[in-house]
Amino acid sequence: MPRLISPFAKRGLVPRRFSARAGTHRGWLTVWVETELPDAKAADSIANNLRGILCVDAVLLEETQRVPRKREHTFGAFAAG
Repeated sequence: MPRLISPFAKRGLVPRRFSARAGTHRGWLTVWVETELPDAKAADSIANNLRGILCVDAVLLEETQRVPRKREHTFGAFAAG
């Protein structure tokens, strides 16, 4: 999990939410990270960094808008143990 937080920490970001749970396959984790980012470019950059981590199988990126129109990005990383 420290490897998954590293791309955020390098940018001085503290995720709003971070959760991990055992995946459906033995030895796998499903990790969700929610954070507020300045723009889509930053979100794409972090998603690409997460995809480059050896143990990460897939990264999903979702953009949401919350009242009062703050943009947040949620990252889902599926990692093998």
